[in-house]
Amino acid sequence: MPGTTFCWPKVSEFDVHRARNCIVDYIETFSYSQDLKYYVDYMKQYVDDNCMQFVYEVKWSKPTNQEPLQKVTASMYFTLTIPFEAAPDSTVEVTYSYECSNIILKPGQSPFKENWINRLMNYKLNFIAMQEKAFGVYNPRFLEE
Repeated sequence: MPGTTFCWPKVSEFDVHRARNCIVDYIETFSYSQDLKYYVDYMKQYVDDNCMQFVYEVKWSKPTNQEPLQKVTASMYFTLTIPFEAAPDSTVEVTYSYECSNIILKPGQSPFKENWINRLMNYKLNFIAMQEKAFGVYNPRFLEE
């Protein structure tokens, strides 16, 4: 299975840029079609009494020559967790999930599902089509701000 031998950073080696690069390296182990493109972005850090969590968003899209900026994207969210009591040579804990899903996955335990990404984008395109049909034109408010 892709990613089973992938090495995540140790606690002592962790920084947000290195972690982003590790996510990119991990995604490069996935099997997906050439027309699917992605970008990894650091989002935020959470701190609680037991650990620090670093959240990254991987945005997927299918740009084409006719439509280089897609109307929709699909996201995966990676969370890298560092418990405060973790030994410096222990590995950072990594989990991920797909947008609109509360299923938490661990790298190497479940393969990447390109059809999940495609399904998310299709749901959004269908929603836009319904809006256009009902209201005339698709013009989301957040683009006007």
